[in-house]
Amino acid sequence: MPQLKMRCIPEALCRELFSQEEALEQLVQKETGSAGQGILIFSRSWSVDLHLSKNEEVICDALLISKDNPPVLYTFLRMEEEELDEKIKGYSSQTARSLKQMLVKFGDYTEKICIMTKIFCLSPRGKIIAFYDSSEKAFYPASYYVATFETMVDQLKALFMVLKKLGSVSEQWASEIFNWSSWTTLPLLTWRSRNFPDHSRSTLKYSPEKLFFYNWF
Repeated sequence: MPQLKMRCIPEALCRELFSQEEALEQLVQKETGSAGQGILIFSRSWSVDLHLSKNEEVICDALLISKDNPPVLYTFLRMEEEELDEKIKGYSSQTARSLKQMLVKFGDYTEKICIMTKIFCLSPRGKIIAFYDSSEKAFYPASYYVATFETMVDQLKALFMVLKKLGSVSEQWASEIFNWSSWTTLPLLTWRSRNFPDHSRSTLKYSPEKLFFYNWF
């Protein structure tokens, strides 16, 4: 089966961020190189998108949703190394915790999920500091790490519903996910009667794009 490429969205925001921070683009490529199949969703602040507090030192956040790994919330900061403290960890962990809760409450996500956090500091002097990685200290049962293509679709659906509920989603954002050309390489997913009650005796097969539109609108 053809391999999916890692996709960064929204494209306009990514171009702007990468043009402003050359080290950021190189860091993202290095971090996601082993992830392989997935999508990296950037925001000036995922905390603000979730109606939480803003941190002025944050360059951007990025949420990685990929196959074979739990979601990862990246936080990229612009500050000196000696200024890093526990408050930065608190910003990232609170955002991840709130997002997890909202995926369940507003996105109707029912599977087991953990959201890892990684924090990087891009020093004004050009140094990149890997400040924190929750996966080094957080240990979950193996079931939390099971991420299939169907899991990715369900997580993106739930994320869309959260942002729609909070008024933080744009047509462009949704369009870039729907038009993610790599989705066309995914195998057809089988959804049974629990998803399509009008066809309780049949097995329906839809491409992921059609599943998105069928269930979201």
